[in-house]
Amino acid sequence: MSNTGNRTAERTLLWINASYGLRFTQRHANCEYREHETGTGALCVLDEAVAPGQRFALATELGVGRKALYERFDHSVQPYSDEALAEARGEWTWTRGTGTELDLRPATGARASAAEPDIDPQDNYGTVILDARNTADLKLTGSRVHGAAGDTVTAKITVHNRGPAWVASLGAGAAVATVRFQAPQGTTVGTLPEDRCWTAEDGASPATHYCRTPIYLHDKASYTFEIPLRIDRVVRGAHSTVATLDDDPELSIRKFDPNLRNNRTEIVVNG
Repeated sequence: MSNTGNRTAERTLLWINASYGLRFTQRHANCEYREHETGTGALCVLDEAVAPGQRFALATELGVGRKALYERFDHSVQPYSDEALAEARGEWTWTRGTGTELDLRPATGARASAAEPDIDPQDNYGTVILDARNTADLKLTGSRVHGAAGDTVTAKITVHNRGPAWVASLGAGAAVATVRFQAPQGTTVGTLPEDRCWTAEDGASPATHYCRTPIYLHDKASYTFEIPLRIDRVVRGAHSTVATLDDDPELSIRKFDPNLRNNRTEIVVNG
């Protein structure tokens, strides 16, 4: 990091975030920490002044846990103010660390006389992507439903992450898994949630439907889609195959899942 402005930053507010598969090996006394769904965030107040032209380093150690797979470490800096700290804290609860303080160690440069607001905040942010050698076994389960002609029943498709790693697409924002299915014979798929599902617009019959999970799925966690099916006529043992798309270029299941055989299941109606 460096000060490329023309005034000294007397104090610095540092925000850092380690994704779920990473951990801070110590929690510094001049930082406060918050656990959230996709990792751990920290806010640190650095008291060392940074003069124009000074370059400095920060050393906070990260551990790579057994759940790590696709990880990222984010950091940003800005001149300290009470208002900036309050805004960064938001409504969340933060816990102060008890370890040694995290200090700046400037290499060269002299200090100027007065602090000013950051003249170019666009270059205050950085990200490091870390890919761990690990696997995550996704598994699909379907369901059996029963009903009479004219009924609407709910079939469930569940994506399980059997671990050991969590799976996340924190950069591209791709779904952990996208599943593909068609309506079993004698049924029609009802209204699906627009934010998760869509139907292929190729005019094929029966139509092919797709539903996508969120962009992360913790180890041992699962995500379930509820599929409304109108039974137009009773066909005993009607069934439809459900499968994951394993080669999404944004997040390829094939690259981390050691067992693709359990990435298929069925919806069975009156069977």
